[in-house]
Amino acid sequence: MNYLAIIDNLKNSIIIPAVIGVFGAFLGGIVATRLTNKTTEKVTQRNIDEQNKVIEESKHIQALTEIKLIRVKSRIVYNDILNACLEGFMYLKSKNQPTLISINYNYSEDVMFLYNRFTQEELTLIYNIYGMLEKIRHDILKSDYSTGRFLDVQFDFSMLVNTIFKDKYEKIIDFTPTLITKDFLLDNMNSEYKIIFTKLNNSYLDITSNALKSHTT
Repeated sequence: MNYLAIIDNLKNSIIIPAVIGVFGAFLGGIVATRLTNKTTEKVTQRNIDEQNKVIEESKHIQALTEIKLIRVKSRIVYNDILNACLEGFMYLKSKNQPTLISINYNYSEDVMFLYNRFTQEELTLIYNIYGMLEKIRHDILKSDYSTGRFLDVQFDFSMLVNTIFKDKYEKIIDFTPTLITKDFLLDNMNSEYKIIFTKLNNSYLDITSNALKSHTT
């Protein structure tokens, strides 16, 4: 019996399957690694896409919120000043006991929030008007109603309407109270204040898609 041949056959029967097994494991590892990498890439890209979607939605919500705040704050400033002008003319014509005007106590923040819609000069005019409104409120609160005299309040209201309407003041004060409406006052404001009110009104109405795009860029 050829023992050497038997041994060689035995070696081959052991080594060849082992080599094939190692090679198969190696090849399987490569395939598995590539599949894992592709899966990881897909998961990573999906996560990136989801994050980008969240960011875009957040920007969209932020833009809508800012536009809503602009509308609210511009309307507050608009009404504070216009209502005070109307009450001022009503008081100056009647000389009755003045009623306390209402203004937003956070007006400084509201005006500052709208700063990019006005020039520096226009912002100064708005703050000056609010200073007059504060003075009117102060003098009404400290008035002695028992005397029926409100000279400080009368002076304050005269200062307010003369500042905003200038040479139109005499024309307006001669009208009957029923004809002095908010629209009438807006039409007769001095040009610099008319521009301010136009901007305030446009800010309130500024809800177009173009406005939204301008806030998201």
